[in-house]
Parts: sequence; C-alpha cells; structure tokens
Amino acid sequence: DDPGWLRVQNALRRARTLAEREQFEFAVVLFPLMVRQGSRFASHGALAQVQDFCQREGIPCFDAEPALIAADLERLTVSSIDLHASGEAYAVVAPAVATWLSEQRWLARD
Repeated sequence: DDPGWLRVQNALRRARTLAEREQFEFAVVLFPLMVRQGSRFASHGALAQVQDFCQREGIPCFDAEPALIAADLERLTVSSIDLHASGEAYAVVAPAVATWLSEQRWLARD
C-alpha cells in the first residue's frame, strides 16, 4: 500500500508498455546496495519484493546479488565512506548479465 512502491510498480508497467510499443525487449536488473547485512546485502528484502512483482507481471528480471555476495566488499565500493558500487562491482556483474541476456536469447549473434 506504500505510495512510493505503488509508483514504482506503475513506472515498471509503463516502461514495459513503452518498450513493447517500440518493439524493444524490457527487463529489470536488480543491483544491491553495497552494504552487507549478515549473509546478504541490506537491500535483499526490498529487491526480492521487486523481483516477485516482476515475476507476477511477466517482466524478466536479473538479480545481481548472487554474483556479488562472495566478492570482497571493500573492492565493490568506491571507498569506505562512499558505498556506491565501484567499477569492479560492475565488472563482476557484467558477465553474469551477459550470460543471462544470452539465455534470454536477446543478444545478437555475429
């Protein structure tokens, strides 16, 4: 019932509709907040909710957490005071996303 979450749901639906209208594939990549909470990232619960929504709506969704969880957190963030994802975090996730896109048959073959 949260107004913010309802806006997110509506935005995802609108984005999917626009992509379909323009004949593009549409998917969501879930990228966690680079803060650990036990054996998961702090954003795990919120992103699981988004993933569940995407599944119900038929929106393909990739969760980057499994690709990142075992990596060294210090190398995944810009610095100890800037917890944004570093280039290395994206370098870890990119091959996993590429594999997933290939499995979806969305990558052009040369």
